[in-house]
Amino acid sequence: MHFFLLCLLLWNLTVHSVSGQVSDFIIEFDDGSIVPTLERSEFSFIYFYSDTCKYCAKFNPVFDNLSVLFNNISKPDAFQVIKTNARKNKRLSELFKVQHYPTLKLLEYKTKEIFTYDANRDLTTLIEFLEAKANVKPNYDNFVSPIKTITNSTEFDKFVQTKNKKNKLVVFTGGYIPEWRDWEYPAHFYQETAQSSYARTTDFALVDIEKFTDSDIFARYEINTFPSMMYFNVKNGQFQTYHTTSHQIKPKLDDKEIVSFITGQDKLPWFKNTDELHNFNLQYLEYQGHLFQRKGMNLKQSDVSDGNLSEEEQYQILLQQIEL
Repeated sequence: MHFFLLCLLLWNLTVHSVSGQVSDFIIEFDDGSIVPTLERSEFSFIYFYSDTCKYCAKFNPVFDNLSVLFNNISKPDAFQVIKTNARKNKRLSELFKVQHYPTLKLLEYKTKEIFTYDANRDLTTLIEFLEAKANVKPNYDNFVSPIKTITNSTEFDKFVQTKNKKNKLVVFTGGYIPEWRDWEYPAHFYQETAQSSYARTTDFALVDIEKFTDSDIFARYEINTFPSMMYFNVKNGQFQTYHTTSHQIKPKLDDKEIVSFITGQDKLPWFKNTDELHNFNLQYLEYQGHLFQRKGMNLKQSDVSDGNLSEEEQYQILLQQIEL
């Protein structure tokens, strides 16, 4: 399964696709529109949900992504992704034998054959299932991302130095981090933030550390924990860091953390250059002298012969420092 990488910048203030908003691609039906809805497509992938179901709330962004990638809002198509409130629409629940939420079923209308989907509900697995069972392909042209994908240090420098009166936010993350696995798709919180009102003052970018081709940026800015962020002020040339080193430990990075960071609510220090950043980080390394000093992606043990620590304690400290 190949993920799409689209890097054009938009000026929109809400989440938009090529043809409209994400909500424009959402198709919902009820007990009063069963036949008209189902007969217009050869295959229908149906999401049965409940408003009070916490698992449904977790799955909703994935469903939104599927809707954008597969639904044709200009005309009926051979395949559609649709949903219904199963608690309110009892006839549909009985017809499809829905017993819990969320429930996902694929209907082939001509044969009336119904496939119950019971595998992982992540976007990649679902797309692979639909490609195999319904012989359909996602339409990635339905969505254009405003987030710049950065793959090397040259692109990084070019992005942060672009003179367009906007500050620059760069997120450093990887696909192995669950919350960031689907960041390229329209319903992800980073995509929504990048196309919200904050786009007026900020350009957004992302570094996928698994695909980055050199380590210069990590060494220059002493970045060794992920996910993390950097924010560059276009007016004064200063920058801030968030969770880039081990002494800035945070449990996660979500839309609330991003907004708090770029609006200054965290009151983190500003740095004029990398020397100031390095001296700031040294304060913590000197205070925690028994820990391992890390600059960039390198590890340097500051005191390997600390007699006060057992071998097991030193091993646990090392694991904490590399965040395993």
